[in-house]
Amino acid sequence: MKKLIALLFAIIVVIALFTGCGGMNTEAKPGMNTEAKPSIEPEQKQEPEQKQEPEQKQTLTADEARAILQTWADEHPFQLGSEIEPGNDEHTVDGVEYYRFYFGIIRFGVAEILVHKETGELFHLTSPYNEVGFEPVDDWYNREHAS
Repeated sequence: MKKLIALLFAIIVVIALFTGCGGMNTEAKPGMNTEAKPSIEPEQKQEPEQKQEPEQKQTLTADEARAILQTWADEHPFQLGSEIEPGNDEHTVDGVEYYRFYFGIIRFGVAEILVHKETGELFHLTSPYNEVGFEPVDDWYNREHAS
């Protein structure tokens, strides 16, 4: 019986040693530095923060641009209705890139509306009976279609 108890005690001690019980004391003692220091291998060098690549400008997708235009259209009623026609293309004005959508206005015709690829700003490009041309879409709407 004494051999069995001694054997069990030996097994418990071995298990305790393997699992790390009674290993390091994790409590901080007065005067002990508890801050963790990052370890850097000699081959690694930390790069200065100022050499990070500049942030790239976020560009809207065509679907996001369409959603912006649809939100605007929902907030700006036309007398007999309007609809964004399927499809779009890219258009450049003075070196600035836009998505171009064709905006059908019932009994009026089709207006070309541009959505700025980076800011989402809306611009009127052309429409029937309008000689102004490129301008903010709200200016065009207020002048030509607001009641």
